[in-house]
Amino acid sequence: MIISARVKEMYPDVLCEHLIDEFYKVDMFIPSLGFVIEVNGETHFNGRGNFNKKSRIKAEVLRKLGYRYISLQVRHNRQNIYANDEKWMRNWIENEIYKFY
Repeated sequence: MIISARVKEMYPDVLCEHLIDEFYKVDMFIPSLGFVIEVNGETHFNGRGNFNKKSRIKAEVLRKLGYRYISLQVRHNRQNIYANDEKWMRNWIENEIYKFY
């Protein structure tokens, strides 16, 4: 996954396909920051563009457990067109992390 490779360049401690509390599998977890990053494609949304029930509950539970949840929403195709743009990826992650401080 190109996205996880970019995140790993920025945060070497990132764990990909990580199991949180032996229950929720997440795309990426950055232990040093307590961040969970999910790359959510079309299957995570309902017909109105909102998270489907399963994805919404997962995000809510992870937040209640104290994790900082970030969703990279990829809707038009399976590969994010911005993932190859290192500057865009770095800015996106830094902006998302900044929201928590």
